Amino acid sequence: MTNATHTPGPWIGNEFSQRIHTTDDVTIARCEPHSTDMARANARLIAAAPELLDMLIKAKQEMWTQAQHQWTMGDFKNWAIIQQIDAVLEKADGMSRTRSAIAKAKGGAA
Repeated sequence: MTNATHTPGPWIGNEFSQRIHTTDDVTIARCEPHSTDMARANARLIAAAPELLDMLIKAKQEMWTQAQHQWTMGDFKNWAIIQQIDAVLEKADGMSRTRSAIAKAKGGAA
């Protein structure tokens, strides 16, 4: 799970609704583009966002678990896919992965 300040998941959107909401029925967003099919597709994608974020973080952690026996952390951080993952994570939560890693290494909050 992330330390993000967004509304916690799960978020719900389905093929009949263009509204994304929590299990407590709090509205997260409404999708209203030109096409109803597009709005429903957008709603499904947005509803999956919290789970996608968590899975991306877990995937990165698992990649490090597998790579740490062969690579240094510097090598891992220079791996193009990790840089792309970090860019997407920063876009999602606004937290710089470099700042976070430095703070953690110095014993501060990540």
